[in-house]
Amino acid sequence: MIYNTELFYIKQSTSNFPFQQEKLFENENKKFDIVKSKFEHQAEQIAFGENEAIWFTKENKFYSTKPNQAECVLFENPNSDPIKMVCSGFKHHLIVTLSGRVFLFGNLSHNQIRGQKTSWTTPEEILFFKKKNLQVVDVQLGEWFLIFLCSNSEMYGSVGGVEGLVVAQNKQLLDPKRYTNEKKVLHIVAENVRMISKGCATRCVFYLTNDNRLFSSGDTPKKSLGSKVTSKEPIEIKGLDNSKIRLITTGYQHTLILIGDSELYSCGEKGSCGFMEDTPEFKKLDYFNNIYIKDVVTAIYCSLVLSNDNSLYYWGNWVTGGNNHNITKIKLDQTFLEKNIVLASGSHTLYFYTVAETINEDFKQFYKAKEFTDIEINGFKAHKTILECRLNSKITKIVNILEKESKENISGILNWCYKSEVTITKREEIMKILKNFGITDLSKKTIINDLKLLYKDEDSKNFSILVAIDDDEDGEYIDEEEEEYEEIPVHKSILLARSGLFREMFRNTNQESNSVKDFSKKTIESIEILIKYLYTNKIELTADDDPELIVEELSDAVEYYQLNESGNFSLQLEQIKRIFLKK
Repeated sequence: MIYNTELFYIKQSTSNFPFQQEKLFENENKKFDIVKSKFEHQAEQIAFGENEAIWFTKENKFYSTKPNQAECVLFENPNSDPIKMVCSGFKHHLIVTLSGRVFLFGNLSHNQIRGQKTSWTTPEEILFFKKKNLQVVDVQLGEWFLIFLCSNSEMYGSVGGVEGLVVAQNKQLLDPKRYTNEKKVLHIVAENVRMISKGCATRCVFYLTNDNRLFSSGDTPKKSLGSKVTSKEPIEIKGLDNSKIRLITTGYQHTLILIGDSELYSCGEKGSCGFMEDTPEFKKLDYFNNIYIKDVVTAIYCSLVLSNDNSLYYWGNWVTGGNNHNITKIKLDQTFLEKNIVLASGSHTLYFYTVAETINEDFKQFYKAKEFTDIEINGFKAHKTILECRLNSKITKIVNILEKESKENISGILNWCYKSEVTITKREEIMKILKNFGITDLSKKTIINDLKLLYKDEDSKNFSILVAIDDDEDGEYIDEEEEEYEEIPVHKSILLARSGLFREMFRNTNQESNSVKDFSKKTIESIEILIKYLYTNKIELTADDDPELIVEELSDAVEYYQLNESGNFSLQLEQIKRIFLKK
């Protein structure tokens, strides 16, 4: 869930943007500016086309901006079929619902889609998927084509009229052997597919099969297909560790493939591809060695990379790649360090927006509720574990120092501990107090960083989750009276802050107890992964974990454990499915 998000884009000379500009961020690189826009919706997802944006809300309302016009509601169906995702192409867009229905709309005058009667305000259903009972799980909308990946691992593409839907100008996108004369259906492109590429300003598509074979196809500058060989049929790309591919994204003149944590490979024309010379075959961008990459997006001639420390890296140009191959690290304000940044791209423009960090939001609500407090300082109630974690000190030292301060200063310190907020007018005084605890750099003392360290601190854990051990040979749990339990040590305050279920459990048990039983009947491996997520906001599997079982058990965790989630948990599960389960 994207609550009152801050939405930004990389602005170059004459690039367009669908929202009204609010202010410019200062940037040392004079080649572009970072522009903040006004966006006040509580959106579930945002997608971008050439000069417009589309998004949908929790109320199942679907919005879009027409180029240079105000936002409008295009599609509303609140009582049935919720919207699953929205996707944008060059000038056309798709809505996919949870039941698998697919709707197309947009400005279809660009000649890439013919025979379609839709306009901006009348989304039209593609009945093919409904008739074939196919579930669409991913989509790539290129400049002149549509590609659909279905849950049965079949990939469909546009080639002839799809009930008057699409005519692809380049038949290289599809295997000629599969062509038929029937003009009323989508044609199958490939089978056994687990991943397709992203990118709307492109004329090519990449797809990865379940047996880790990588193919490219398209009518595009040949250097972005990853091969020196040309063919009317899909080209197989070899030489990469395909089993570890995390994502593939394509622009008009270049393609990027992310492998593992920090291996970014590129091919394409000079400038756009990040190299000073044309690179028709994939070559590693050594600039990103030892930089953990969270996400990558491409627009027509440019690219944007997000690292694990929320740094942004940019190269190319929205007009032409040219010689703009130099990678620029974008300097953002320190306030971005704690935010959850998401990348997106339109045909010509690169975007990033912020999503409320669930750990920060949970701590704010926990502090506001004043529940389960175990310390009081001059009338201010708080939680020992949280104060010790954030102030790097034992509670006795914290109390001794803060009791000498004014109530205004104590309030300021607690606001920083729970919310990472410091009032500008009080910043100097708050920093002076924090120096007593050895804290001089707020950018490094973020809530999420502190919780990651706290998770590793076994000595400070003051509570236990008791998880029933499955001892039955048939996989059934034994009678409750005879159950054996394994303990998972935790910090009581952290569970209380982040999980509504544990708050309910504590309300109904002895407040002095130092343990609580978990009744979810899930494996201890899944509970341990979930507990670690509560500290780190990251789902991590080990080599010994069963990915299929873990995904199955964690899929309902948001609802079962009453987590205050913004989509991060679900997005990580989807990534695990792609990487480990090849789905």
